[in-house]
Amino acid sequence: MIRITTFCLFLLFSFQLVYSQTVNFSGYVRDVAGKEKLIGAHIINLQTEKGAITDHNGYFSLNAKLRDSLRISYAGYKSQVIEVNENSKNIFIDLQMNTDLKEVKVTGVRDVFQPMTQLKSKDFTNIPTIGAAPDVLKAVQLFPGITAQNEGSSQLIVRGGSPGENLYMIDNIPLIYVNHLGGFYSVFNPDMINSMEIYKDGFPARYGGKLSSIISLSQYEGNAEEFKGNFSIGPMATSLMVEGPALNKKATYMLSARKTMIDGLMALGTTLSGGNDFTFAYGFHDINGKFTYNVNDKHTLSANFYQGDDYLNLWAESASTIPNTVGRSRLQTVWGNWLAALQWKYKPNSKLVGENSLSVVRYRLKNNSFYYEDEDNKEPTFDNRFQSSLMDNRLQSDWKYYNSNSLTTHFGAQLSYKIHQPNQTNAQTVNTVNEVIPVLEGALYFDEHLDFWENSSLKVGGRFNYYQNDDYSSFDFVQRGQLAIGIASNQWLLARYTGASQYAHLLYTTGDIGANEIWIPADEVAPASASNQFSLGYKSNFQQNMWQLESNVYYKELSNLTTYKEGIAAVLGDSNWKNKITSGGSGTSMGWETMLKKSRGKWTGFASYTLSKTEYQFPEINNGNPYVFEYDRPHIFNINLSTKINEKWDFSANWTYQTGLPFTPAIGLRNTPDPFNPVIERETLIYDERNSGRMRDFHRLDLGFNYHKVTKRGNRAVWSFSIYNAYSRQNPYFNYYHVDNRDDFSLGQLDYSDQPMKLYQRSFFPFLPSFSYKVFFDKGSFKRSSKEERAKRPRSNFWYHKE
Repeated sequence: MIRITTFCLFLLFSFQLVYSQTVNFSGYVRDVAGKEKLIGAHIINLQTEKGAITDHNGYFSLNAKLRDSLRISYAGYKSQVIEVNENSKNIFIDLQMNTDLKEVKVTGVRDVFQPMTQLKSKDFTNIPTIGAAPDVLKAVQLFPGITAQNEGSSQLIVRGGSPGENLYMIDNIPLIYVNHLGGFYSVFNPDMINSMEIYKDGFPARYGGKLSSIISLSQYEGNAEEFKGNFSIGPMATSLMVEGPALNKKATYMLSARKTMIDGLMALGTTLSGGNDFTFAYGFHDINGKFTYNVNDKHTLSANFYQGDDYLNLWAESASTIPNTVGRSRLQTVWGNWLAALQWKYKPNSKLVGENSLSVVRYRLKNNSFYYEDEDNKEPTFDNRFQSSLMDNRLQSDWKYYNSNSLTTHFGAQLSYKIHQPNQTNAQTVNTVNEVIPVLEGALYFDEHLDFWENSSLKVGGRFNYYQNDDYSSFDFVQRGQLAIGIASNQWLLARYTGASQYAHLLYTTGDIGANEIWIPADEVAPASASNQFSLGYKSNFQQNMWQLESNVYYKELSNLTTYKEGIAAVLGDSNWKNKITSGGSGTSMGWETMLKKSRGKWTGFASYTLSKTEYQFPEINNGNPYVFEYDRPHIFNINLSTKINEKWDFSANWTYQTGLPFTPAIGLRNTPDPFNPVIERETLIYDERNSGRMRDFHRLDLGFNYHKVTKRGNRAVWSFSIYNAYSRQNPYFNYYHVDNRDDFSLGQLDYSDQPMKLYQRSFFPFLPSFSYKVFFDKGSFKRSSKEERAKRPRSNFWYHKE
C-alpha cells in the first residue's frame, strides 16, 4: 500500500513538474530601426511546430515549455530564434530588415481564416495607377470578387454589392466617405498605412453594419527612434509626411498632408479660354495625424484625427449657369469628412488584451449657388444652400482572451449615436427644410476560434444588433461561422456562413462627382437591409509558402434594398425625397473565384479570375421583373507582376480583362409630344428591359517603373513612372444615343426627326503617362554642410549615382 501511494505521489509530482515548466510566451514583434509593430509576423515553436501570428497591434501570446526554441519571422526581415525562459512575458522582439531578397522567406503557422486579400504597405507601390502615386483602394481591385464601379474609380463593388455596402475601418474606427474626385482617388494616404485586410465573407463578429465587405486599415504609429519624413510631388497632388519620437521616446507621432496641384492651373486655364466670363476649379486635400503614448507595459493611449475635403467652384459672368439671366453667378460644392478618436489599449495580463475607443466621425455635402444681378451687389439676388450630413458618435470596447494555444475568444460591445441630416435646404424660393433624424445603434458580439486535430480550425461568432429610429426599431442576431478541415499539412477545405445587417442606405448618383452620396437611415419606408452568404473553398500553400492558391464558390442573398425610383437620379434639395426612393428590393449573387499568388523570387505577383452573376429585383423597377445588376461583370481576369531589375530600378505591370458593363438598349422610336409645347412632336426612344444589353468588353495594360537614387545631400529618393492603358484601348465609360457623336448627351435637346439616332460610346482614359518624385529625409537633412563636406559628395545625376 505504501509503495502504491508513493508511486501515485510520484506521478502527481511529475505531472505538476512538467506542467509548471509550461509558461506563457507573449510580447510584440517590431522593426528594429523605427520600432514599428510588425503585423502578421509568425512565431513558431520548433519542437511542436505550433505557433501564433501577431495581430494588428503586433502582439502575440502562446504557451510553451521552458527551453523550447521559437522562431520569429516576417517577410523581408531576418528571422530570430529565441529560447523560452521564466521571463518570456511581455517581451519586445526586434527584427532586422533583410537586404538579400533572394533569401527572404517565412515559414511557420498560418491563420487559415486570414484572407489572401491582405496587403502590406510595400504592396501598394507594386500597383501602377493614374498619377504614378500609390492608391490603397486601387490595389485591392485586382483581387477576385472585387472590382471598380467604373474605370478609374476607387469605389468598390464586392460580390454584387453596391458601393454603400462596404465598411471602411481605420484603426478600428469607421470612416464614412473614402474617396476624392468622385471616386478616382481614395482618401487613404499610403504613407500612413501599415497594412490592410479585406473580408468578402467570414466577417469577424466585431464588424457590423454593412453587407458586402470589411476593409480594415492599420496605421503606422510613428518612428520611435528618430525624426523622419518624406515629400512627394506629382501632376495631381503634393504630399508631406513626418514622424518621430516625443516625450523622451515614451511617445510617437505621425503627421501627413496632401493637396492637389491642379486647382489653380484649372482656374487660370478656364478663365483664359473663357474670355474671363467663366472660371472653373476643382481640388482636394486631406490631413492625417496619429499620436501614441506608451504609459507602461499595460497601458497605451493614442489619438487619431483625419480631415479631408473636395471642393468644386464655378464662377460665371454671364448666363452660363442660370438661363435667361444677366449678371454673375457662383456655384460652390464642398464634400468630405473628418474623424477624431481617442483609444486606450489595456493589457491586464499576457492573456487578455483590450482596446477601448471614443470617436466622432462626420460626413457632409454642401451645395451652394448664388446669383448677383450686377457686380456692385455684395448680397446675392438669389441664394440657394443645400447640405446633407451624417455624424457618428461611437463608443466601443473590444477584448481578446488567449485561453490556450488552441482556443481564443474575441468579445466586445459597441454603442453609436448617429445624427442624419439627409436634406437641409435654405433657399429664397422654397421654405427652409432642416430635417434631423437621430438614431441609436448598439451591438454585443463574440467570436470563438478553436484549433483542433493537427491542422483544422473552427470559428463561430454572433452579433446582437439593436437599432432605434423614432418609432421604428429593430433587434436581430446575426450568426457567423467558419470551418477549415486540413486535408494535408498545407491544404484546407473551407466552409463559411456570414450573416449581416445594415441600418443606413446610400443614395448614389452615378457620374456626379460633387453630389453623389446621400445617406438615409432605416425606417418604416426603407427598413434595414440584410444579407446571408454561404461559401465553400480550397486553400493551399506550397514550396515553403512561396506560392499560395485559393479558390471559392459563393452564394449571397440580399433583402430590403433601397434605391432611387426608376427615372430618378438625385434628391438634392428636395424636401419630398422619400417619395423618390423605392424599397423592398432583393438580390442574389453567385460566383466562383480563384487566385494564385507568388510572394518570393525574382518575379512576384498574382493572377485572379472571377466568374459571377448578380441580379436585383424591385417591385417598382423594370415592371417588377428581375434585372442584371448595374455593375455586373460575369468574367474578370487580372494579372499582376513585379520584379527588381537591379539596385536602382524595379518594374510592375497589371493587365485586366472584364466583361462590359450592362446598359439598357433602345429597341425602337416613337413620336412624343414636347412637354413644353404639345404642338411639337419629338422622336424619342423605346427601351428594352433594364440592363438587358452589354457594353464592349474592357481590357487594359498598366506599367510602372520606380527609379531609386541618393540625392547630393545623401537622401533616398524615388522617381515613379506609370503608363495607364499602355496600348490605348478605347474602353467604354458609358453608351448614349444621338444623331451624331457630339458631346451633347441630352435627348431632350434633340429636334432631328429626319435623322436616325445611333448608339455611341464615350471613352475617357486613353494612353496616360505620368510621373511622381518622392524624397526621404531625416533630422540630419536640414544641417548646413561645410565646403569640405560638399566637395566630398559624389556627383549624381538621374541615371547614375556612385555609392
